[in-house]
Amino acid sequence: MIVKAQICRDKLMTNYFFHLCIPLFVRVSNRATIEWE
Repeated sequence: MIVKAQICRDKLMTNYFFHLCIPLFVRVSNRATIEWE
């Protein structure tokens, strides 16, 4: 049971991490693209 909860929590943390990082990454790469042009 504990292991299952741990895996579930890890998945939640990973999803949370991606939801935070992907928009940030997109914003940074968009800004970089604008500066390069």
